[in-house]
Amino acid sequence: MRANRNNLPYLIAAGGGLVLVLSLFLTWLSVGDGFSLWKVASGIDIVLALLGLAAAAIAASHVAGTPLPAPPETLKWIGVVTTTIVFTYLIEQDNLGLGVFLGLLASAAILAGAILAGRPDLAGRVADAAGMAADRPAAAPPAGLAPGTTTAAPGPSASAPSTASAPTTSVQPASGAGAAAATPAASPAATAAGVGAASTPAQPAESAGPPAGWYPDPQGQARLRYWDGAAWTDQTSA
Repeated sequence: MRANRNNLPYLIAAGGGLVLVLSLFLTWLSVGDGFSLWKVASGIDIVLALLGLAAAAIAASHVAGTPLPAPPETLKWIGVVTTTIVFTYLIEQDNLGLGVFLGLLASAAILAGAILAGRPDLAGRVADAAGMAADRPAAAPPAGLAPGTTTAAPGPSASAPSTASAPTTSVQPASGAGAAAATPAASPAATAAGVGAASTPAQPAESAGPPAGWYPDPQGQARLRYWDGAAWTDQTSA
């Protein structure tokens, strides 16, 4: 039998039943040399003995995991009956001995164990106060790990490489007429923009304009036009 929070109520009840039977052999009437319940009572002692043994057997069967085929309230009624009998004897008799008080305590233990068995929440609090562990199997280690091996915490995921933007190359126009072969042709988008803006050619800012030289015709023609550093001229390469 393992002492844990799940079978604690039945351990209490089983202990109460055994102590109740034991108390019948102790002094219940302290007159002269003292008398046990076996000597001063006829019938009550047998009833208490049978009830105590029944309580111990029912509770022990629950602890062992093979409950006896008894109604769920049997253990509680045993506790009620034994407590009533012993308490009645206590208030009716004088010169009481140790056996009476021990029997009353044992009967109360049977009743308390039966109540806790029906109140798992209350039994859990009692078990926590007693520092008893829950009866649950140990967690199995993850697959692929030896027992006792802990899983390492995953490190930060590697950030995905950022997509590099296409390099932008600035074309420096040549200063002579022979720059027509060296100067790359304007892109289709630039050409379309130039054609749409033929009537109003874009003028570069004076402060940020390129130096004087030959550049692709802003009107979209397949030729070069000379830029004097401030404005377009009428000089073309063809």
